[in-house]
Amino acid sequence: MRRAVKSLVSAMFQVVVFPAALIAGFGRWQTGFTFYAQHFAGYSGIFGSYLRVAYYQLTLQRVGQDCHIALGSFFANPQSSMGDRVGI
Repeated sequence: MRRAVKSLVSAMFQVVVFPAALIAGFGRWQTGFTFYAQHFAGYSGIFGSYLRVAYYQLTLQRVGQDCHIALGSFFANPQSSMGDRVGI
């Protein structure tokens, strides 16, 4: 049940960040990618972590399951990837 709820919440956050990922060319436009990566790095708490993970799921090469990206953290290169259960 918990996994289903987390999957649903993750999907909702992907809908929220989809316009930003689209503007960033899903990681192909470096300037747009960096702008939104830094923008989402400023949101705190679990809300911010879900935003960052959702954005990177749409723009990075690979983002694994059960990841956490803390306040102030961002990727500068869209060719990066994260494995499963990674915390940054």
